[in-house]
Amino acid sequence: MNNMLKKLGLIALTLLFVDLGFAQNEDSAVYRQFKVREVITKLRMPMMQSKDTCIYRIQKINEKGWLTEVSEDNLCMGWNSKRVTNYTYDSLGRIVGVSITNNDKMETKLELKHDKYHRVVEEIYTWFEPFQNSSLSKTIYFGAGQNADSAVNITYVDKDTFVRRSKNYYVGEKLVKSEERSDTSEKLTSMTVLKYNNQDQLIRFEFSNFEAFDQDQVTTYTYHEDGKVLRSEDVLYNTAAEFFYYKTGVPGVTFYYNKFGDLEREEFYQYKHYR
Repeated sequence: MNNMLKKLGLIALTLLFVDLGFAQNEDSAVYRQFKVREVITKLRMPMMQSKDTCIYRIQKINEKGWLTEVSEDNLCMGWNSKRVTNYTYDSLGRIVGVSITNNDKMETKLELKHDKYHRVVEEIYTWFEPFQNSSLSKTIYFGAGQNADSAVNITYVDKDTFVRRSKNYYVGEKLVKSEERSDTSEKLTSMTVLKYNNQDQLIRFEFSNFEAFDQDQVTTYTYHEDGKVLRSEDVLYNTAAEFFYYKTGVPGVTFYYNKFGDLEREEFYQYKHYR
């Protein structure tokens, strides 16, 4: 695997956990309140002129409201692939392990360590396809508390070492910008910008990667009056999603639209509960 592919893999992993953290904090309290143990997602593809639905995703939730397993059957999407992601936690509810299998074969595994401020200080990332390899990443923070204003990340892959320095900017407790630079130069390698409304709700997320092609991300969010996300839009690809909820507050249905504004995918959510 060449250096660029290694960098792309690490970038993709970072974006995965940004999305996971955003969703998990939003859903855990609701799942715990209503004793949800399983979320079943049924998929319908109007663009394929089909009126049928099939089970696409099953999420398992423990009694604390933490997501423990996601099973995705991609036959609904048109290809033969069943992917299962498992999450493990420490006693404080922090994710310490993630493993992904594809068609019963181990694909990737991630192990995490945290400091007393709940910040990730060490990541061991192992991938098994097309061959087995791993990386070790350590982060040193400068500044006490969760809102450290800067950090140095060192990642080891084979004989290569990647060093990144990050700088965070806050307004009050809200992170508004993060910059990352290579340790060997002052060149900006990536930048994240977050914008909020007067209710402190995230309304725009921008990620710019200056080292890799097709890794940028710009997403905007609008909200219901009760604070739940109503709509998200991918600005770069001109796609969108609309979210609707049951009266209890749990998601009910999501509509996904392509760049032409056509309804491309519908997801319906059903719930099983602890007694």
